[in-house]
Order: sequence, then C-alpha cells, then structure tokens
Amino acid sequence: MSGPGPDGRRPRRPPQPGRHLGRDRGTDRDGHPAGHPEPLAVRGYRRLAELLVGGELDPDRIRDMASVFGSLWAEARGRPAARIRLALRDVAGLWRIRRGAWSRHASDTTNLDGRDVMGEMGRDLKIGLRVLFRSPVATLAAVVTLALGIGGTTAVFSVAHGVLFDPMDFPEADRLVLALEENTDGSLGLISFDNYVDLRSEAGTFESLALWRGISVAVTGLGEPERIRGEFVTATYFDVLRGRPLLGRIIRPGEDVTGGERVAVLAYGYWQRRFGSDSEIVGKAVNFNNLLHTIVGVMPEGFRSYWDGTEAWISLQTAPGELSRGAKSFFGIGRLAEGADLAAAEAEVDRLMARLAEAYPEANEGRSANLRPLSAWVVGEQTRSLVWALLGAVALVLLIATANVANLQLARASQRTREMAIRTALGGGRLRLLAQLLVENVALALMGGVLGVGVAVLILRVLAADGASPFAGFDVELNGAALGVAALLTLGSGTLAGLLPALRGSAVRPAGHLREDGRSGSEGRRSGRFRSGLVVAQMAMAVTLLVGASLLLRTAAALRGIEVGFDAENVLTGETRLTAQSYQDEDNRRAYMEQVVARLGEIPGVRGATLIYGMPFSGDGGSIPVRAEGSDLEWDQVLVASTPAVAEGYFDFMGIPVLAGRGFQASDGPGAEFALVASRSLAERVYPGEDAVGRMLETPEGAARIVGVVEDTKSSLSTEVEPTLYVSYRQSPPSLFSVLIRTEGRPESFERSLKEAFWSVDANQPLWEIMSLAQRMAGYSSQERFFSILLGGFAGLALLLAAVGMYGVMAYAVGRRRHELGVRLALGAERGRILVMVLRQGVGLTVVGAVVGLGAAAAGSRYLASVLFGVEPLDAVSFIVAPTVLLLVAGLATWIPARRATRVDPVEAFRA
Repeated sequence: MSGPGPDGRRPRRPPQPGRHLGRDRGTDRDGHPAGHPEPLAVRGYRRLAELLVGGELDPDRIRDMASVFGSLWAEARGRPAARIRLALRDVAGLWRIRRGAWSRHASDTTNLDGRDVMGEMGRDLKIGLRVLFRSPVATLAAVVTLALGIGGTTAVFSVAHGVLFDPMDFPEADRLVLALEENTDGSLGLISFDNYVDLRSEAGTFESLALWRGISVAVTGLGEPERIRGEFVTATYFDVLRGRPLLGRIIRPGEDVTGGERVAVLAYGYWQRRFGSDSEIVGKAVNFNNLLHTIVGVMPEGFRSYWDGTEAWISLQTAPGELSRGAKSFFGIGRLAEGADLAAAEAEVDRLMARLAEAYPEANEGRSANLRPLSAWVVGEQTRSLVWALLGAVALVLLIATANVANLQLARASQRTREMAIRTALGGGRLRLLAQLLVENVALALMGGVLGVGVAVLILRVLAADGASPFAGFDVELNGAALGVAALLTLGSGTLAGLLPALRGSAVRPAGHLREDGRSGSEGRRSGRFRSGLVVAQMAMAVTLLVGASLLLRTAAALRGIEVGFDAENVLTGETRLTAQSYQDEDNRRAYMEQVVARLGEIPGVRGATLIYGMPFSGDGGSIPVRAEGSDLEWDQVLVASTPAVAEGYFDFMGIPVLAGRGFQASDGPGAEFALVASRSLAERVYPGEDAVGRMLETPEGAARIVGVVEDTKSSLSTEVEPTLYVSYRQSPPSLFSVLIRTEGRPESFERSLKEAFWSVDANQPLWEIMSLAQRMAGYSSQERFFSILLGGFAGLALLLAAVGMYGVMAYAVGRRRHELGVRLALGAERGRILVMVLRQGVGLTVVGAVVGLGAAAAGSRYLASVLFGVEPLDAVSFIVAPTVLLLVAGLATWIPARRATRVDPVEAFRA
C-alpha cells in the first residue's frame, strides 16, 4: 500500500482490471459497452449466479462467467433451441457448484435425503422466533399489520367467490342461461308459453328448457294470512336446475298445462318456518291465492332461487289466461347441451324465432333471441363492478401492509449486519443465511395469517349482520377456497416482505463489517431509496383508495339529498293484492278499498290514511303512451307516462302541491267522465306554454280530461323525474295496491294496529312489506351506502397503514442519522432547521406518492362510473380532499420523528 503523497493526501488507487469502481466513458458499471445494455438473459444469469454461488466465488469470477455466457448467447442468435440448451447447461453448472459448496461446509449442508433439510428448517425456525420475540413490540406491529391485510383480502375473496366466481349452487351452473326475447329497438321482453313449446321441441343446443315467472302468493287458511314469494314454473324447471326433492316429488309433465292438477313444491326454509318441518306435508292441500293446491314435494336446504327468494314453486297451469302465443309473460331458463356454447345456442334460437315470426307475425314480428349466462343476470352489472372494486381496494391494503412489514424487516436486517458478518466469517454460505432470514419472515407471516383468518371471520359476520348487505342472497362463507387463498396470501406476503431484506442481510462482506464500529452501520444509499420507494407506493395506493371511497361517499350523500317532492315523514306503508273470487268485480274492489281507508283512519294516533297503486319506491305501477288531443303522432313516437291509481285526498296526504285545477273527488267515480291529474312535467311536454286543465288527453285506451296539475315527484332516487298521469281508484280500481297511514309517533310502532285495522275488513287478505316510507326510500340507496362504508373502511385502514409506514421510515431515518444530527447541532445548527429538514423529506415522499396515486385514481375511477350518481368520475372535490387528508395524516406521522430529531443531545450522540 503506498504512503501519503507530497500534499499529505493518500493517492487514489487506480482502477484495477475487472473491478469497475467507476464507470469508463466507453463502458457501463458492469463492463459492457456504453449504449449497448446487457441482454436480459445474461443479466438474469449473472443475478442467479450471485444468488447461488455469490458466497463461494469472487465477483470477478462471476463476471467472467457471465461474459462467457453472453458471448455464447450472442452466437446462438436465431437458434432458440441452442439458447435453451445453453441456458439449461450453464444453470446446471451453477447448481453443481452450489451442491459442492454444501458438501464442503458440513455445518451448512442440506442433504438430498431430506433429513437435514427438516433439521435445518427447525433450527432456523427456533432462531427466527427468538429474534422476533427479542423485539415484541415491532413483531406485534408487523403481525397485526399483516393480519389486517390478509384478513381483509380473505374476507373480500370469500365475498367474490360467492358472488362472482360461484354465485349459484347448481350442478354445472356455467351451462345455465337466461332466455329472453329482443325487439328491433334493442329492448328486451319476456317469452310466451307457445313460443317456449316450439323452442323446447326444436332447439338441439339445449339439454332442457323451462319457463318461470315470479308471483305474490297469498297463503290463507293456516291462521294469520301471509304473502310469500312464489313462482309459476313448467315441469322442466327442476330438470334444468337439476333439483331433486327432499320429500315427495317435483312437478310432473301434464301438471303445467291448462286443466292440469294444481300442485306446489315448497322451499326448505318455508317448510321449516310455516309447517314446522312436518314430514307428512306431502299430499296436504294449502290455499294459495284462494285456490287449493296439493303439496307434492319439499326441496332440500341447498336448493333455492337466487333471483327471487322463492318459497313455493307452483304448476304453471294456475295462470291459464297467460298460456298463449301473444302473452309475453315468462322468463326462460335453459341448460346448454354438452359441448354447446352460448353463441351457437343464440344463433340456433334466432333461426327458430325467425321461422316463428313468419308463422305468427302478429306475435313475433321483429323479435329475436337474447341469451346470457344466468349467473351474470343473477349478480347484476352494478354489484359485479362494486365487488371487483372491493377486490382491488383490499389488494391495495394488503400491498400496503406488506410494504410496511418489508420496511420493518429492512430495518432489522440493517441492524443485524454485524451478526450476519460473523456467521459468514465462520463459514456460513449466502444461501444458508438467506434461508435463515426467509424462515424468520415466513414465521412472522404465519402468525399474521392465523390472526388474519380470525379477522376475516369477524368481517364476514359484520357483513352478514348488515341488513343492507347486497350479498345476503349469496353463499358467502369462509370456505376451503378462501382458506386456501389465506394460505397463499400468508406465504406470498411473507416471502415478498422478507425477500429483499433477506437478500440484503445475506449479502454482507465479513471484513468490512467486522472492522466497523457501532456508528457506521449505514444501510446504504440504495437501501434508503428502496425504503423511500415503498413509502411512495404506500402513499399512492392510499390516495387511490381515498379517492374511490370519496366518490362513493359523495354518491350516497347525493342520493340522500334528493328532493322527492312529497313528505315521507312518519308514514307507514303496506302492500296487498286482492285475490279472492269476491273481488273480481270492480264494484266489490271499490267498496273494499273504501272500507280499508275508513278503518285505517280510525286507528288512534293516525292523522290520515290513503291508498295508491304504484306507490313511490315500491317498483309497482303501470305506464301508458299519451298525446295531446288531435295530435298526429304515432303511438311509438309519443310520451310514455306512469299511471298510479290513487284515492281522493292523496295529494294532501303526501304534501304534493296542486298547481292548477283540482285533485280527485268522490264524484270522480263510475259513470262520470274519466278524470286525470297530470304532473307538471307531463303537462308542460304535452301542452307546452298552455293551460292543460280542462284539455283532453288521448291514450290507446281512449281519451280523458285533465282536471288538475300537480308538482312533480320522484319514484326512485337514481332516475330522472317521470311524467306522471294520476287516475282515480274509483274509476279504475286495481287488484294490487298499497296502504299508507301518517302517524303521530314512530311509524314502526303502529305495525300491529295497521294489521288489525286492515284485517277487520277481511281477515283473509294478507298485508306484506310493512315498513316506513323512509325505509323504502333508504332501500334504494342501501347498496351505494353499504359499499361506500365498506370501501371507506378499507381506505381508512390503508391511510392508517400508510401513516404507520411513514412514521416507521422517518423514525428509522432519524435514528440512523442520530450521530449526524448531533454533529450538526454541536456545530450550531438551529433546531428549527433540523425540524424543517426532516419534515421536508417526509412531505416530499408524500407529495410524490399523492401525485402517482391521483393518476392511478383518474385511470381507475371510470370503473366506478356505473355506480356513481350526482358525482362525476373525475370529481374535483374527491381529487382535492383525498390528497389533502393524506398530507395531513402523513405530516403528523412525520412530525413526531422530526420533533425527536430536534431533541438529540450532541453529547449522547457522540457517545453512541
């Protein structure tokens, strides 16, 4: 070694051949010509060599081996087979060198017979657990962090498995399709019974085909009358779904046609609830819709409709008036034949529909087939989009948690360099040290995984307990697939979080580290950049989630703030359908409704009562085309208006202002001129700039006079105001209607009184879906509110984990720079400048992460567009609030270590 030069400085050592301490003008740091980057295959070979034999061979030797490999790789250009043979041969050579090293170091061997492998793993695990429990607070923080990420991801995967991947528990459910008819304008329609008969007999791409239609079923004669959900079905329905009864039998062919026997099959849950699991129920008669039906079977517990919550399946012949070619009344459901696909089936049904259109043009002209997977229809596009958004959100949370643990393990690895140096000096190979450190990280992840399963169970219980959960109709549970995902997440997150720390911890140079004193254990500029990069990634993912949560929260707020045009406070509602033979006549229906309104108004504490067919937020109601008197517009060109039927006094009861004319009166009854009350939007569109009161309005069923105009109301939160044409129930008494009472106290407390007053008119009439009008309205935004809360919870968790990560990085950085900070303070640096210096570093990382996250959020927000209401995907408020919240939280997380940096004692720092 040369001595100092004339100026007292030690001369710089010239670069040695093969040791690239700097970068020549003509070469890069690895000796490759500048401007000609190292081929990917050569770079991969060199990295693999460093991993496998880095502890055995000199870096120059590894570089020479990579150079030779690169030359041979270049010679084999254009010969893929030669390159494959070259790669396999040289990788096998590296493996032979590695195995030779194992045989030379008995203390580090892992014999091929497997006995030493288990022994070494056991010793590694013991050592790892001792290391982890040596710092219990840090270990607990890492375990809890991983548990939250793994548990949340496992829970959401359970939801996705039950909703997206396996939404229906039917055999070979992927072969089930929904069959509809499509009009020339793209609108969808239902199928007629006669068309179904032809399609079933001629369509070869279907193994079986069936019809069904959901209905309300009034059950009487068993005590208190009730309404259940039922389905009219063909005998082939259970064949399509491959359902086998628990008791009795299913519906037979011949029972689903006019004149067949009235039979029904019960769902397992209804059989338990209403009949007490009576094993003798088969053969008994039950009154459904005032017609006796023989119960022929009970389906097993796992068999259910995922589209209608059905409690009884009834033979289709019960609806004889709708079994015709022109009555488009049923959904079709089919099972594709073995080997047939959806496109082939749709093409075949289109050909058959074209033939039916020629044979029966009045019923089928312009109609074609529309087939889709049944699972897609059951789940719905909105729910599908939101579940995918949740999967993405929770994946980001897991990545943030993994990054936190990686940062923690990097800090641990940098503090253990001296230990690793000693073990290397004593003969420990790099692969042996790498295995030790990876076992420690996997042990940490296993503890987090076990706790994460508990977190997943808790999350799923909370989801199941929420009545607004859109997953209530699906089989969402912690099944074997979810547990398998939890295991993969545990191993994956443990390996990912520990791989880089393990690689750095095992790549120590004994001589340099053993000469260092306690102050010089710097983690290196590259490691510092990587830790900062993890923080930036965490901040980016957190701000992406915050933007998504903000968009959904603002959607829920927009839905809550909508003006509906009526007073929904303290209103209790219920729904009924007149099914008895005595109510087939309009006069009898009219008399019954008058009695109901009178009895409801007599309930103590009730301030008013009314009825309506087509109640807001019920989904009920009809519609009809309308045009001005004398208009020459065709019916397919005119305005379509909803047509609720209401009682007199309805507008006063609901607080809907009458803008012109009058509301309905008792004189608007049978024999009087047909009277209509128009909504403001309808009157303005049919008679723009004119007074509509007194004018005639034409419909396909005849003309009627507008006697009043009222203010617009909304029947749904997420749709625009519908033009509405009110009719009087006295002139058009419906069979299905809702009753409403306005109470002086909580509406829910009047439920029993409402039932008793209603049944005092007819004890055999069921009353169902009794709830306040406010509850009905809330149900229309429950899904958006549910998902906004859920995504907001994940975003809050991501923000917390990102803040913890920021705090950990800054606290570690301050700790590593304690000596430097002490020197600065000793030389007169102001503590305020030290504070600003540390804060600048943390805020800088946060700003970079926020910018990246906003870009990701802008790209991903379009996937939420279908579920947003009143908010644009690039909503300025959300894109401002999210990074602002992140900056505040990250600033607080940085402030604590920064304050600690200003309190460093220079004397103590020099002693450290």
